[in-house]
Amino acid sequence: MTSSLRLTGVSLALFAGLGLSAHAAEPRVVLGVAVPLSGPLAASGQDAVNGVQMALNQLNAEHARIGGKTVRWAMDAEDPGPAHSSHTGGAEAGG
Repeated sequence: MTSSLRLTGVSLALFAGLGLSAHAAEPRVVLGVAVPLSGPLAASGQDAVNGVQMALNQLNAEHARIGGKTVRWAMDAEDPGPAHSSHTGGAEAGG
């Protein structure tokens, strides 16, 4: 299970966006997670954040490596906010 969890974490990083901080003693991988943290879907969004955090905690406890270097995993969870429509109305009649 450890290998599959590592693979899942690396896959998530590749799909969600990967950032390495150069000033840290060990590289830091920040995993971006866009989930609903407010509104009617906030509970499921928080469940997703909790699940990602659990996986990252395990990766950090196991001193996960990328390219032979130990990295520190972190998460940046953000609520994308409500969707706004740019549509202003129907087609205007031309004359």
